[in-house]
Amino acid sequence: MNPLLFLTIVLIGLYIAFFITSPLLSIFHELGHAIAYLTLTNSNRVDIYIGSYGNPNSKLNFSLGRLHFHITPALFIKGGGLCKSDKIVDNYIHWIIILLAGSFFSIILSCFLGYFIFNTELHGAIKFYFFCLIICSFISLFFDLAPRTIKAYNLYNDGKLILFTYRIRKVFADYALARKHLLKGENLEAIIILKTIIAKFPYQEIPIRQLIPILIVEKQLDEAKVYLTNLENFTEFTIDDYIHMGYFQTLSNQTYEAQTSFNKALVLNKNNPIVLNNLGHVLIVLENYEEAQQYLEKAIKLQPELAEPYNNLGQVKLLRNQLEEAKALIEKSISLNPKNAHAYKNLGLFYSKVGDMELAKFNFDKAEELDGSIEIEQLK
Repeated sequence: MNPLLFLTIVLIGLYIAFFITSPLLSIFHELGHAIAYLTLTNSNRVDIYIGSYGNPNSKLNFSLGRLHFHITPALFIKGGGLCKSDKIVDNYIHWIIILLAGSFFSIILSCFLGYFIFNTELHGAIKFYFFCLIICSFISLFFDLAPRTIKAYNLYNDGKLILFTYRIRKVFADYALARKHLLKGENLEAIIILKTIIAKFPYQEIPIRQLIPILIVEKQLDEAKVYLTNLENFTEFTIDDYIHMGYFQTLSNQTYEAQTSFNKALVLNKNNPIVLNNLGHVLIVLENYEEAQQYLEKAIKLQPELAEPYNNLGQVKLLRNQLEEAKALIEKSISLNPKNAHAYKNLGLFYSKVGDMELAKFNFDKAEELDGSIEIEQLK
């Protein structure tokens, strides 16, 4: 046989083997993390996402005791998964064990099942499947433990997290405390701890990426931008980095630059509803209403519970004088997020357009109450 043809057949065979074993390996992997969580942390709840990296709209959801499974059809296409516990691990050794457990549990369980399958009279195709499963479990070990960032989701694989944990092991308990503060909504306490850790480890991107959105929430925008700029100097941007950069550019009226940043984020993940919404907003500013509407409608379809795309699409309808559609969309946005100042501003604009100045003033005042920096004077 021609050597090139033989190599092609082998590569195709390996690809098919990985494709058909990927779903089962994903399940084994996340189960390994979950079992380690339950053993080492006594978690009350462990969420296992199969076929996604934490998709809240999973198609199949069920529970087995403290294990809560969330499965999406993507499992049968590309695998992938995520495991989360309700307990924050503050012992760095325990955390490393939990991270390692996914890959090694996959290998152990694959070999265990394979041993019994190979000693039966089952069809050869089944034996071949489990042979491929064992081989792919060892291949997956390499990919799981070779440090990398999943830029499309702003996530880190097990190897990246293990390396990070080992490097900050002396302050890992402090890092865990910062994460506990975040879970409780104690942002200012988390900010202080994360800043201290970053000062000691200035080139660790993980705590920097955790700090930036908290600073934005707390309106410490100048500091957040400094950290983001520093991040750009020593690592590649993830989707969240481009989103944050586009946000700062939007605030600075750098509309075309913001469009570029959001487009780069869209290249990493074309189905991210936040990116689609932000790009839609920028296109509204650029008066490209038709394209903005397309992005916003897609964002709503992908994540119907996200408030902002309804408001932005309502603004598009307002600008096109499709008033009743605009009102329905803006009110939907407010029902999803009653603290959305910009939605009240747009609702006020709707009432001013239909001549109800009393309701217009009420909504403008509500917008100012929620966000004192909002510009609405020209609409009154």
